[in-house]
Amino acid sequence: MTRSVVEVLPPSEGGIRQHVAALSSILVDMGWAVTVAGPAGVLDGLPVDSRVHHSDVVVPRSMSPRAMLDAVRQLRRLPVPDLIHAHGLRAGWVAVLARPRTPVVLTMHNVVLDEVAGRRAQVERRLERMLARRVRHVIGVSPQIVAGLSGFVPADRATFIIPASPPAAPRRDRNVVRAELGAGADDVLVVVVARLHPQKDLPLFVRAWARIAAVHPHARAAIVGGGPLHDELAELIERTGVGATLRLVGASDYAVDELAAADVVAVTSTWEGVPLVVAEAVQLGRPVVTTRVGVVEDLLGAGDGSDGDGRGSGGAIVDVGDEDAFAEALSRFVGDAALRSAAGEVSRERGTVIYGATALVEQVAGIYEEVLGT
Repeated sequence: MTRSVVEVLPPSEGGIRQHVAALSSILVDMGWAVTVAGPAGVLDGLPVDSRVHHSDVVVPRSMSPRAMLDAVRQLRRLPVPDLIHAHGLRAGWVAVLARPRTPVVLTMHNVVLDEVAGRRAQVERRLERMLARRVRHVIGVSPQIVAGLSGFVPADRATFIIPASPPAAPRRDRNVVRAELGAGADDVLVVVVARLHPQKDLPLFVRAWARIAAVHPHARAAIVGGGPLHDELAELIERTGVGATLRLVGASDYAVDELAAADVVAVTSTWEGVPLVVAEAVQLGRPVVTTRVGVVEDLLGAGDGSDGDGRGSGGAIVDVGDEDAFAEALSRFVGDAALRSAAGEVSRERGTVIYGATALVEQVAGIYEEVLGT
């Protein structure tokens, strides 16, 4: 008998929508009837199997009671599935309120950070824990998320699974993209793909880049992304005098092209689960210099007999917020072509082994079957 699942997701410009696209397409190949319930067009431009149905359910960006109620009503109009898989806090609450008798699996792609202050953060942390108790199983996209559930979610109801996504494959000519980002044939290009948001700590990158540009005349960098900190970053770039070598280029429709054009990929986030940028860079065989967030050590191979500085691994990992260590590590990669090549090969090998989408979706389907008792 065919089992049915509804994948509920919020508005997404990045990793969540890519994960749901890959997950849904592979699930239908496994014999599941899949409906994606999310905002209109949320999966546009992604490779999604034609057998996957889509229904408009406008999961809100906030916990506004009126907007949440509208989404609940929209989800209730769909036929009752065997199981609902919700992605994120708001999608999870829409799911459990709309179908309280239907088993719900929740993927926590992010968490409300303990260091975030304010009444809203406190409320959302409580809602996060209440929701985790109400669903049948929680999938965390990093071991840290799963560890944070201990004490209010039984260990057998929480599992770490890396989110699957479509394989990273560039669509545009690499040299054309490099030229658009301000890099010539002899330049070393560093690419940052990130939402311009405090979580990504992009001011640290700009300050570190000022040091690197001073000693590497053929180094170029581009920050690819949009967000609320655009004006602040533009001002910092001007103030530090790096505008000739660092471009703030705005959001990309398909950032895999920019990652593929890079010689080095950089990440300065203060927190991530499984940073999609790192996963895609690994699949593309690009070395990565990153802060120690989420599962980057697993993705890059640090700890597998390597020292985590790019020798024997897919890149270099430094502590969150350590501007000196980040600048030193990135400078080392910018100045050493052999190191870039060796780390890139490790990345490519690990991307093939670790990030196979089918194997990851099989783990999710196993959770579904366990919840349904099959």
